[in-house]
Amino acid sequence: MKTEKSCGAIIFRRSKKSIEFIVIKHSLSVGGHWDFPKGHVEAGETEQETALREVSEETGLRVKLIEGFREEIRYVDQINNVNKVVVFFVGEAISSEAKGDGKEVVDLCWLEYDLALEKLTYENAKHVLKKVELFLKER
Repeated sequence: MKTEKSCGAIIFRRSKKSIEFIVIKHSLSVGGHWDFPKGHVEAGETEQETALREVSEETGLRVKLIEGFREEIRYVDQINNVNKVVVFFVGEAISSEAKGDGKEVVDLCWLEYDLALEKLTYENAKHVLKKVELFLKER
């Protein structure tokens, strides 16, 4: 079975009363699920470069990655029979005007932690968000 690697980021912004996270809805062609921005590593890219590029492509946001957080998840894509490795970083939004690319991302929203946790489709994404929440509280 082939293995594919993707990288992405859990992006947050500080509002007056809390921290909000961006979650994106993928188009039906890529599953129609709610998740975080991520995508395949291109030749010559570092994991961080991939994460920043994918966030920019999928949300239009510029972000600053926060040192000290790297979480890797693994799962099997049953439809394509592929082992998937996804590396997530944490990033703070520098710009706040986000919009989906219209192709892969059909919707997105900024949500406080509890609402973001409810919105996410997959348990592994929820697990990563829980780790990010702890990481940010310890900073």
